[in-house]
Amino acid sequence: MQKKEQKIKQTNPFSEMEEEVLDFWDKGKIFEKSVNRPHPNPLLSKERGNKKTFLTPAYPAGRPLTMGAEKNRKDYVFYDGPPFATGLPHYGHIVASLMKDVVPRYWTMNGYRVERKWGWDCHGLPIENIVEKEMGSKSKKDIEAAGIDKFNEICRTKVLSYVEDWKKIIKRLGRWADMENAYKTMDLSYMESVWWVFKELYDKGLIYEGYRSMHICPRCETTLSQQEVAEGYKDIKDLSAVVKFELLSPIGKGPACRTRGMGDFDVILNEAERNEESRGEKTGSFAGAQDDSSKVYILAWTTTPWTLIGNVALAVGEDIDYVKIKYNNLRIGLESVRSGKGEEIKRSVITPGVYILAKDIVWKNLNSNGLIKDLISLVTYKMDLERDLVNSFREVRKKYGNIEGAQRDNRARNYFFKKYGKQYGFEVIKGKDLIGKKYKPLFDYYISKRSSTSKREVELPNQNNGWKIYGADFVTTDEGTGVVHIAPAFGEDDMNLAKEYNLPFIQHVGMDGVIKEEAKDFSGMHVKPIEDHMKTDIEIIKYLAHHNLLFSKEKYEHSYPHCWRCETPLINYATSSWFVSILKIKDKMLKTAKTINWSPAHIKEGRFGKWLKGARDWSISRQRFWASVIPIWRCDTELKVESQKLKVSCRNIKVFGSIKELEDVSGKKVEDLHKHAVDKITFFCEKCGGTMKRVPDVLDCWFESGSMPYAQMHYPFENKEKFENNFPAEFIAEGSDQTRAWFYYLHAIANGIKKTHAFKNVIVNGIVLAEDGKKMAKRLNNYPDPSFIFNQYGADALRYYLLTSPVMLADNLCFSEGGVKDALRKVNMILWNVYKFYELFAKFPVSLRGAIATKQFQLEQLTEIAALPSVARNDNVLDKWILSRLNQLIGEVMENMKKYNLPKATRPIGEFVNDLSTWYIRRSRDRFKGDDKKDKEAALQTTGYVLLQLAKVMAPFMPFMAEQVWQKVSGNNFKDDNQSVHLEGWPSYAEAPNGKPETQNIIKEMEMVRKIVELGLAKRDEAGIKVKQPLQQLKINNLQLTIREEHEKLIKDELNIKKIIIKKGKGELSAEISSEITLELKMEGMAREIVRFINTLRKNAGMTIQDRMIVYWQSDNKEIREVFKKYGKEIIKETLSRELVEGLGDEVQDKKEVKIDGLDIILGIKKL
Repeated sequence: MQKKEQKIKQTNPFSEMEEEVLDFWDKGKIFEKSVNRPHPNPLLSKERGNKKTFLTPAYPAGRPLTMGAEKNRKDYVFYDGPPFATGLPHYGHIVASLMKDVVPRYWTMNGYRVERKWGWDCHGLPIENIVEKEMGSKSKKDIEAAGIDKFNEICRTKVLSYVEDWKKIIKRLGRWADMENAYKTMDLSYMESVWWVFKELYDKGLIYEGYRSMHICPRCETTLSQQEVAEGYKDIKDLSAVVKFELLSPIGKGPACRTRGMGDFDVILNEAERNEESRGEKTGSFAGAQDDSSKVYILAWTTTPWTLIGNVALAVGEDIDYVKIKYNNLRIGLESVRSGKGEEIKRSVITPGVYILAKDIVWKNLNSNGLIKDLISLVTYKMDLERDLVNSFREVRKKYGNIEGAQRDNRARNYFFKKYGKQYGFEVIKGKDLIGKKYKPLFDYYISKRSSTSKREVELPNQNNGWKIYGADFVTTDEGTGVVHIAPAFGEDDMNLAKEYNLPFIQHVGMDGVIKEEAKDFSGMHVKPIEDHMKTDIEIIKYLAHHNLLFSKEKYEHSYPHCWRCETPLINYATSSWFVSILKIKDKMLKTAKTINWSPAHIKEGRFGKWLKGARDWSISRQRFWASVIPIWRCDTELKVESQKLKVSCRNIKVFGSIKELEDVSGKKVEDLHKHAVDKITFFCEKCGGTMKRVPDVLDCWFESGSMPYAQMHYPFENKEKFENNFPAEFIAEGSDQTRAWFYYLHAIANGIKKTHAFKNVIVNGIVLAEDGKKMAKRLNNYPDPSFIFNQYGADALRYYLLTSPVMLADNLCFSEGGVKDALRKVNMILWNVYKFYELFAKFPVSLRGAIATKQFQLEQLTEIAALPSVARNDNVLDKWILSRLNQLIGEVMENMKKYNLPKATRPIGEFVNDLSTWYIRRSRDRFKGDDKKDKEAALQTTGYVLLQLAKVMAPFMPFMAEQVWQKVSGNNFKDDNQSVHLEGWPSYAEAPNGKPETQNIIKEMEMVRKIVELGLAKRDEAGIKVKQPLQQLKINNLQLTIREEHEKLIKDELNIKKIIIKKGKGELSAEISSEITLELKMEGMAREIVRFINTLRKNAGMTIQDRMIVYWQSDNKEIREVFKKYGKEIIKETLSRELVEGLGDEVQDKKEVKIDGLDIILGIKKL
């Protein structure tokens, strides 16, 4: 790679020019000056507040930054989300950095002071996982054994490992950010403000402790937030099982279990939370009884067989129809398969008995390959099921006509069960008929036992409510059997149902994902082993099959959550956690979200809006180590209540919001707020005299990131007035994944403590993928290193490519090196060629160059051609047009920057550069070379002015090229470090007044001219006639605009046409050319070819515009001689020659033999 880079630096001037600009910025401290230097005469039209979304320029556009009036500059507040410095920056970071660079640069040029303070995210699992690998830790217990203080201090040293690499990439990209004074989430001041945020939320009643079922990572042994869970879903194959639960009570109109109450179940949860509940003695397993036709089984489906040990209930839908299917034949096993250990398991085991499941599921399986297909096949054996199904649909069609879809299927289903149900052994019942029925537990590990010592029964609390069927509104017939197995410790719906009906609570799995000793057949097994996530499920299914409790099993592909950091499969697990009560402020969050401007707009009601509507209370506690801690101290001293002869915990709580508060209460000096430091601080309980200790959990690192607006300024302990005068932020930007993360948490905390949104405008980018559409990965070597791109094409080319791509509108982008190359070729190279052409002619008119440098011409008031600069007061149609286009460009960029639409703001720059080069400069070449001094200076002055203004427009988007062009054209040429395009004001934009759309007319007229030229060139191409060959006539049909004389001349010159005939009309615009070539036209064409060959010799000889030469020619052809005789003067003029000499002598320096219209001629030149 090094050799390649060295070669690139020798051949690509743009990379070298960018390095020159970087050096100028560094030495001149241009970034610092752009932030701190004020603007003159501020016209501040924006009021700070939450109502206005868009800003207006804070000073008259077009003015440079000068000293004075600093107090009048308003702040434009931008929040920079902190990345982790635990790895090298990738293209995702580059995209985000571009957004964060372009917008602040733009508003700086519009008169605002934009601080750009960098930040580092230092805490959480990303750092911990790295240190764990280095330490060789396999579990949380290993860390605790080694010492939390040691672990945290190692984390501290690893956090900023790649800071210097980040600085290098960010600098080379051209992004301006204050990385030297970056905030860090592990800084004492930052962490103290996080404590303040926590206490503010707590005091407002928005933080509480709860015990509920939620996702945890068993490897990290910590809870995860809703967003963290959503980030880690992967498609996997799991073992699903349909399990047989044997009913113990007959089905009829028996009493339903409807006793609701929270008290008993909450007691159980509290006991489980504090590990005070005894699970009883270890016991053996149920032995399956012999099957007979009188047994009744209710079938339930699960994709997590390991949770079946914790089953305490079944749920059905009260109003759902269920079917009893009676099967009296012999026991049949179907389709033998091998387990992981090579042991044989039956996929389906059908024994005599009655099976109950939802009618919809039975109907789906009658003519499909569903979960109970084997039972259906046996029950319908030797019966004409297909005939009866056809008859059912036929009868429905007779009675109801040609109805379609779900309505037809529902009626056919009802008809079938009513007409044919009995002969198939089907009996339809309602879910409410099942409610209250008892069933036999699958496992007996947790049922009542007699103690081996006291010989008395040890009862599982609420056991009488266990192993029954309950009604629940979350039961559906979309999949499964229409029956849900309930394990309260491992599901949110399960937990809620358990609270509603005071169900027993069984948690047979530890937080490390390992099954406890009580479940002796499976003790020590991990429920989701990372190396084989189905291993334990297979063992559970084998057990069920052996005890005749398995109805069927099959592999099931679904989306399953994994840890966003270590990729371990998550499990749903009931545990204690601290929560932010999002539900209390949800309405406010939805209301304030409506005032936020999103780019792209669909994110507002789409990804962000939908997430917000579905938001739940936020679990903010983590059972980890390296993070800000939960600033709560609690007394767990046990107190005796003599009157009731029981013990209760004191549970007194003290919440701290600052270091001083903790120091005042504890009497100890606090110098570090990390877990290993503050956990040592204890103090007396003012309520009972016991010891107050900090609760062990730490904070979710997203709580820290969401506190960034306050903590980066150490608010409210410092910068109080500054913060409150500039909140909320004008702008933030991150990737689309942050709609459910940083954007959301900023919004939640701001609404919680400030009752408003945290930001007004936000840009969301998509994901950068490899060119083949796959995720970028080092191991796949499927993307170019950013440093290579910088060296090969320059940062500006990369910036333009990304800024104009769909990735800036939250769409994904397949990164293409060719796209960067195209940007370099179509923008950078073309613009630089325009400048080099301008430079050729700007070298000699010193007075004009000085006028441009001192900006003695500015945009004036509207003239007869609208708001155009009166450059040399010239009426040339090309000058008018390019100035109109420049004004149009400025307006387009401004309009789209107000909307924060970066692609629409950037693309017009490339389009303008193309127009400037391929139309204005190309059509003005003769003016630069001509004898009309006034017209020549007008063209030169217009070009210089346009380049200067264009450089300002480009400055936020392509800062390197903008600086180069501005420095060269202005005449400063990097000599004065107080002069930079980035210290200039945004160029003036003048809107045409009502009723005088002259600017637009100029542009529309020129568009028509170019369209005519395009049509004419197409006709030449069809006829096979080169443009160098003059033609007599062009006919334009159906022209609707009036073409001025100047436009006719442009068309003639561009198409090499002598005469234009115009025919008005309303049809489609078309063009015709006369293809007849007279002798005179042929000779003129030959003269143009001669000029082209001579200029090629001139260029190859390295001559400049100032150089003159003698042209030598030699040919025996009469036609060639006649051409030189007739068009000699024109040839001399077009080639910047002094004379034409027939014949070749020794003095000829360069010569070449060419063919002109098939005729031989030798051309030579000699530089004077």
